[in-house]
Amino acid sequence: MGLLDTLQIAPRKFSSWIRNVASNYLDVAVSGASFFFLTPYIVHQVGLPAYSLWIVCHTIAFYLRFFDLGFGQAQIRYQAKFHARGRTDLGRQLLSTTVSALLIASTFACATGVVLASGVRIPGVAIPPEMQHDFTLVLLLLAANLLVSIPGSALSNIYYGTERFDIANARSIVLQLLSAALQFTALQAGQGIVVLAAIELGISTLRVLVDVIVLRRLYPQLLRNFRPGFARIIWRRVGRFALWSSLDDLLVEGTSQLDRVFIAVFLPLATLAPYALCKSVGGMVSLIIEPMTQTFYPMAAGLHAKGNREKLTQLLLAGTKTATAIALPLALALALFGDNGLALWVPEIFAVAPPLLIAFIAANLLLSVFMWTSTVLLLATNRARTVAFITLGEISLAFVCIAFLTRQFGLTGIAMGSLIANIIMVVMVQIPLVCRVMKISPRTFLFQTVGRVALAAFPVIAFALWLRRCFAPDTWVSLGAVAAAILLAFALSFIVLGITTSERKQYLTVLKDYLRGTEPPADHALSESVLR
Repeated sequence: MGLLDTLQIAPRKFSSWIRNVASNYLDVAVSGASFFFLTPYIVHQVGLPAYSLWIVCHTIAFYLRFFDLGFGQAQIRYQAKFHARGRTDLGRQLLSTTVSALLIASTFACATGVVLASGVRIPGVAIPPEMQHDFTLVLLLLAANLLVSIPGSALSNIYYGTERFDIANARSIVLQLLSAALQFTALQAGQGIVVLAAIELGISTLRVLVDVIVLRRLYPQLLRNFRPGFARIIWRRVGRFALWSSLDDLLVEGTSQLDRVFIAVFLPLATLAPYALCKSVGGMVSLIIEPMTQTFYPMAAGLHAKGNREKLTQLLLAGTKTATAIALPLALALALFGDNGLALWVPEIFAVAPPLLIAFIAANLLLSVFMWTSTVLLLATNRARTVAFITLGEISLAFVCIAFLTRQFGLTGIAMGSLIANIIMVVMVQIPLVCRVMKISPRTFLFQTVGRVALAAFPVIAFALWLRRCFAPDTWVSLGAVAAAILLAFALSFIVLGITTSERKQYLTVLKDYLRGTEPPADHALSESVLR
C-alpha cells in the first residue's frame, strides 16, 4: 500500500492530486525563474550593501509574521476537516474567526515594524548611517504589507484546506510575473529597494482583491453574509492547536532564518548576502519536493478526520520515500557543482563565499526533506505541541553548535552547526517518536523509506565523484549537462534498484489506466507502494 493507493487510484481523485502537484511545481518554477533572473540584476543595480540591507528588512518582516499565532496553519487543518465532513457552516465560522484573529495580529505586527523603523536600535544589527533613510522607508512599507498580507492569508488558506492548489497557483503565477515585470522596469529606471518594497505592497493588495473575487464564485456559501467575529465553538477547537502550531512555526520556520540572525550578530553585515544566496542555491533541495509535500497536510488532516490510520501510515512511508528519492540526486549535484553554478550566476557573491558552504546547506536540507512528511503527519494528527518540543531541542543544539563553530569556520560553521543539530534530533528523537505514533518499528520505517533509495544512490555517487574529478563546468550549458547526467543516472539506477519488478508492473498498470481515463479494476489496486 502506498501513495497512489492512499489517493484511492480513482481517476477523478488521482487527476485532482496530479493537477494540484503539477500546478505547485509550475508555481515554484515561475518563482524560481523570477528569482534566478532578477536577483543578479538587483545585486548589479543596487549594489551588495543595499542588497544586504534588503535581506535584513525582509528578515525582520519575516519574524513579525509570527504575530499570527498559528491561526494560518490551524485554519488549513480545520478547513480540510470541515470540508471532508461537508460542514460548510463550521467552515464559515472558521473563516470569520480566523480573519478576526489575523486582523488583530497584523495590527500588532505592523505597529512593531513602525517602531523598529522609527529609529529603535536592533541588537546586533548595525545599519550604516548613509543607509538609514532607505532602511526606514523599506521597513515601513514592509510593515504596511503585513497589515494587508496577514489577514489576507485567511483567504489563501481556503484554497489549501479544500485542496484547490491549482487555482491558488494560477493566481500566484500571474501575480509573480506581474511583480517581476514591475520590479525589473523600476530597476531599469534607476530606482532602488524602496520602490521594490512599494511594488510588493501593491501586489499583496491586488492578491487579496483577486482572492475575494475568485472565492465568491468558487465557495459562495463561505463568504455569504461574511462578518468578522469570534465563534466560541471554533475558538475552543482551534485556539489550543493554533497556539502550539504558532510555537512550532516560530521554532521551525524561525530557525530557517536564525542563521541570518547569527550572521548579523557574530559576523560583518556584508557577509549576509553571500550566505543568503548560497542558501537559495542549496534551497532547491527542499524546493523541488515542496509542491508535492504541500498537498500532504490537508490530505493527512482529512484522513485523520476519518480515522483512517492505515492510510496515514501508507502516506508516511510512501511520501517519505518519494520526497527523499526526488531530492537526493539534486542535493548530490549541488554539493559537488553548486559552487560552479554560483560563479556563473552572481560572480560578485562567488568571490566572497567560502567553499563547501553550499554542500553543507544541501546536506542539511536533504535531511530535513527526509523528515518533512513525518512532521506534516504529526501536525495533521494534532501533535503540534510534540513537534514544537522537537524543534525547540534542535534549536538549542543548533545554538550551541553554531556559536562554537562560527568562531572557527565563519559562514561555513553556521551551516555545519545546523547540520549537526539536525542529525542528532532526527536520529535520537523524531524517528523513534513518529514510529511509535504510527505503530511501526524504526527498522521498518528506515528500510521502506531509505533502504532502496540508498541502494540506488551508491553507483550514482561514484559516477558524480568521477564527473567532479574529470570536469569543471564553466558555462551554463556544461553545468546543465553535468546536472542532467547525475539526475538521469539516478533515475535509471532507481528504476533498476529502487523499486521491485512487481512495483514497476503495478505502476505501469495504474499509469495506463489513468491515461485511458478508466477506473482500475480491483485486482489492480496496489498492495505495495509503487514508490517504495
